[in-house]
Amino acid sequence: LILDPRIAWDMVHPSAARGRTKFFSSLKLWILREIRARFPSVVWTSIWAVAIVGILRLFKWAAMPIVAAGRRPMRQSSRKHRHLPRAEISSEPIKLAEEHELGPLWHQDGRRKWEWLHDGQEANGWIELGSEGQLRSSFGSGSWEKSEDRLIITFGRCHHVVELLQNVEVPTFKVVKRKMKDNSRTRERESKTLGRLVITTAS
Repeated sequence: LILDPRIAWDMVHPSAARGRTKFFSSLKLWILREIRARFPSVVWTSIWAVAIVGILRLFKWAAMPIVAAGRRPMRQSSRKHRHLPRAEISSEPIKLAEEHELGPLWHQDGRRKWEWLHDGQEANGWIELGSEGQLRSSFGSGSWEKSEDRLIITFGRCHHVVELLQNVEVPTFKVVKRKMKDNSRTRERESKTLGRLVITTAS
């Protein structure tokens, strides 16, 4: 990392950069007024004005903080926040799935809400299993269906095949397979996504 002394000065004195800009603007106006007073000819005034403005821009450019070679200023990216926790959606609550719909393995004492951990570590959303295959989630509406001991949870552009993990303190499922709705290929890598039962509420 190359830190130009002018960058350090601006960090300590935030008004320094604004002061330089104001100084050069004032200097440019003063020079233009002097040119008009001393050179009444329109042609000569234009030539001198263009020359002086060019010189001032050159000096202003030289006074700007230097960016390390080969580095571009970082841009804010929405992808950086793609997996941050989402707020509760404003859709109406749905009727929760019945025990006979889910079976004893997925009944979980009537709890139907699961945190969604995209990277297997931190929750970035949630899903809620409703009756008749309805799915309410922080990612939008979707659906679910039972396939033997697994569930197929669908939202967005993807079907997620999930199964419960064994020997865990808090009921947790793992996404074992993904399938795109349009049958396009998914990235061939092992999924880290988990689901963790929300046990602080009845839903």
